[in-house]
Amino acid sequence: MSKVKQATIIWFVLTLLTLLAAFLGSVDLAREQQTSSYVGLWITLASLVILISKGQLIVDFFMDLKSVNPLWRLLFSAYCVVIAFFILLAYYMGLS
Repeated sequence: MSKVKQATIIWFVLTLLTLLAAFLGSVDLAREQQTSSYVGLWITLASLVILISKGQLIVDFFMDLKSVNPLWRLLFSAYCVVIAFFILLAYYMGLS
């Protein structure tokens, strides 16, 4: 597969993940909380999975860190996980 075709496919996947995250962000939690008290948690977790997936795709393909020293790739991948952790922490702090 050529680099251009691969970049186009990755870009398309990133776009679809962005649209999915936008859809999840538009869910009316006030109405959905009446049916299940865990809807907000599941939406937050799904958004975090999308965040980490998109970050990893960008690190691997657009920053081209897939073939460099594993330490650099780990640092940039850990950044996505740290951001996700702080978002989850903010979610739980908002519950109290």
